[in-house]
Amino acid sequence: MLSSSFLIQYLNHFSYLGIFIYFGSIGYLIPIPEEIILTILGYLSSIGHSNPWLVFLAALSGVMVGDNIFYWLCYRHGKYLLKFKNRVKKEVWDKYERLMVNNIGKTLILSRFFISFRFLGPVIAGSLRVRWHLFMAYDLPIVAAYLGAFIYLGIYFRHRYLLAISLVEQLRSFILAVILIALMIFIFRKFFWKTNGDSSGH
Repeated sequence: MLSSSFLIQYLNHFSYLGIFIYFGSIGYLIPIPEEIILTILGYLSSIGHSNPWLVFLAALSGVMVGDNIFYWLCYRHGKYLLKFKNRVKKEVWDKYERLMVNNIGKTLILSRFFISFRFLGPVIAGSLRVRWHLFMAYDLPIVAAYLGAFIYLGIYFRHRYLLAISLVEQLRSFILAVILIALMIFIFRKFFWKTNGDSSGH
């Protein structure tokens, strides 16, 4: 993981266009948690480097453009879908597909917190040909809440940004743990509980 001081110096040179480009393309490829980037951008805006609302809008626009590109590339079931499938283990892909069918919102939230797998939500939504307006109805508010929360965290802890980054790491780990536990309970109840219930019925 890159040091926070390096990231602050790096992000200090970002314009609003740079933020848009980062979240629309580069952010999907490099293994740096978006939560850390957003918190630092919030911190920088709190000390007068930028306008927090414009930072939010630039990041939101970038993410939505990126998500829609991934969605439409895979909606057509072409070569790009095969490339994405080859990047992910089959059991992981199958798990996300089942989750998307049962709960699109939970899948989109879960994929945002996994480094290097942020594209999975829109990719699987496109591959399953989830209706675009339904995908957007879930994706837009989830992304907006996600971006806004971490930018605000950087603003709120502007005098203790290292504490903010530490809290983000802890919060991220906690959210991942909660989501994974909920997912395991869901899978158990959906498949194993049903199987046992059917068996006892016979």
